[in-house]
Amino acid sequence: KPNRYISTELTVRHLIISDQVSVGLEGDGFGNFAYFVDEKMIFNRFNTQFAFKWGFESERNLNLKGTAFFEVERDENHPFKVIHPFGEVEVLGTGFNVEVTETATIVMVDHGLVALRNKTGQEVLINPNESAIASNSEDLAMPDIVEKNVLSWKTGKFIFEDASIVNVIEDLNSYYKKDIKLAVGTDISQVPLLTATFENQTVEEAIEIIVLTCRLHADYREEGIVLSNK
Repeated sequence: KPNRYISTELTVRHLIISDQVSVGLEGDGFGNFAYFVDEKMIFNRFNTQFAFKWGFESERNLNLKGTAFFEVERDENHPFKVIHPFGEVEVLGTGFNVEVTETATIVMVDHGLVALRNKTGQEVLINPNESAIASNSEDLAMPDIVEKNVLSWKTGKFIFEDASIVNVIEDLNSYYKKDIKLAVGTDISQVPLLTATFENQTVEEAIEIIVLTCRLHADYREEGIVLSNK
């Protein structure tokens, strides 16, 4: 096969990348998708892209742009690597989340062990329920607290404790295939903080709780949902 990259986008339903390896795509109705590569599983968030070479099974290297959750079986002879603009992530059998933004790469480990490296060669090992950040800085960062909703885009479960409406909307937009936003001129300082748990609820059910708790009005439009306190 020619040694070239294939870039997959969410319009693709099924892609054969070699004679032995195929990638299947399934959607959950909310804009999140799962790619299956042999016995490895990759959950893609909406608008996430990745690229790899022919012969993916021998190299097991993947370039990522966006957010994805990987479930990878251990293979010491063929380490699985996620290449990102700020370095790489090497895996020895684990489940982990990678978010690549314009300014940093954030890795959170659900189970197993992951090595995160930056471009200077600095490395940190990430254990379950830990996260690490690589950026243009020479040093890697390991936050003391892992965000509760880092995997919500995949699981559909959200835990909010005294959360601002801005953070709530940002988290919900990562899961629901709706554009939820605040109306122009909304006084955020007058919106009560939200303490609630959502688990696999419809967007309408979640918005109803937010409206009642935060004393907001919801305007359902063709382009999305607009919240306001007017």
